[in-house]
Amino acid sequence: MEDGNPICPEEKFALIAVRCRTVDLPPKLALAPDLLASTTPPVDFGDHWKEWLGSIRAENFQRSHLFLLMTAPSARPDVLDEENHKLHERLRHFLVGLLLAGRTAFEKPDFLLGAYGSRGISVRRIGEHQAANVILGIGSDPITKTSLERAYTIAQQIDAWNRSGSAWRINSVLRNFVETRARVYVPDQIHQFCRCIEGFILPDVGRTARQFKSRTELFIGPGNHDLMGRMYDVRSEVEHLHYQNLIEPSGKHERIEITRHAAILEAVVRTCFTKLLSERSLWPYFRTDGALQRFWSLTDADRRALWGAAIPVVDLIADFREQWITEEQLGLPACR
Repeated sequence: MEDGNPICPEEKFALIAVRCRTVDLPPKLALAPDLLASTTPPVDFGDHWKEWLGSIRAENFQRSHLFLLMTAPSARPDVLDEENHKLHERLRHFLVGLLLAGRTAFEKPDFLLGAYGSRGISVRRIGEHQAANVILGIGSDPITKTSLERAYTIAQQIDAWNRSGSAWRINSVLRNFVETRARVYVPDQIHQFCRCIEGFILPDVGRTARQFKSRTELFIGPGNHDLMGRMYDVRSEVEHLHYQNLIEPSGKHERIEITRHAAILEAVVRTCFTKLLSERSLWPYFRTDGALQRFWSLTDADRRALWGAAIPVVDLIADFREQWITEEQLGLPACR
């Protein structure tokens, strides 16, 4: 670090600016030698980059609450190349870690890629990531020092998971989870979260509805078949574009129940990922479809020994509050 500048000469960087809710964050937190979290822009890029970003994006960048900066030395600091993209990928894994560490919500984060080259610090690429919307009835957890540290641990687990071998199915499920957190319409969220769970349980063709209820016992325990069946029914209505069956006959109580289902499913998927990523003994069973088939062919006792204790549904959404949901969010005024 040179004169307090977190980007040193002949280093490349990736920077993500997040507009979110934070509590008691230190002004600067070194999560690793190459990763800094800051509550203010960690470096001034000068006026030219603000013109390049545009006034609105530059203003959004400046009013962000959290800045994540990752750096690495480079022999080619004046060239935008794979080194920048690798830094960006690792930082994206940190964003995913924030989503898995808790019920985090944020506006679309901006990212900058660049380097400290022969002409000083310069920005070579700009863009934005998907937002993560508030979970209705739950709200959002504030980002704290503890959640940042947990997100970093999860990001390291994602990196290790990717280095250890190909796993297109689970990686696709993780991308779908991130994309679903950007969705607003609750039935669509249920549809996609159910698809995420299907990615974990690998149901047999023609037995998806039944196994969706039975195999999820591993995650949330027995006694929830009716609940999981109702969720799967919503998933099927959306899958076949029968939205009217969900909207037209439903009142406030029915819509709150659908909203509760979305909160439950988000928590199930999130805890499945944190369990899988933290338990390397599970990794060989989730690499391929064949490995998953072998996992679900084990006895209940053997699967439970590998996976660990289930988390009861009541614990997953103990803080769900229907009074936090407005009628407008439920879509009631437009349907009266």
